[in-house]
Amino acid sequence: MAEKGEIEISVETISVLKDIPEQCLSSIPVCCGAYVINVQSGKRYVGSSKTLRTRIQAHKVYNDPNISEKIISACYYQTENHMDARILEYWLIREVNPELNNISKSDVIHSGCASKCDDNCETWGTPGRYVRIQ
Repeated sequence: MAEKGEIEISVETISVLKDIPEQCLSSIPVCCGAYVINVQSGKRYVGSSKTLRTRIQAHKVYNDPNISEKIISACYYQTENHMDARILEYWLIREVNPELNNISKSDVIHSGCASKCDDNCETWGTPGRYVRIQ
């Protein structure tokens, strides 16, 4: 239940696929969703897109301002529409605390979240999960 000054938003994910190796990124569907990219050093990047496959593959170019290392794998979360993808991206940034994202919003990143989320990739964005936005 939402506390005073908060709202609860339910974002339903249509499908979740974990640990897609770099060489298989072209098999990601062309759909809306959010994603987490893992690079060689173990750092992560979170994003969202109207076309997941195209956006994730675009990060493989050498002049990407966010990712300069080799992509090892990615997880994606297909959503019904782009607004749900953006909400899920916001929530993932808060939970994962990705080292490669160029934002530092104090209301998004909470200390301690990254360690509890390291092995929970497949549970983020499960159908009907509530995302708390203040």
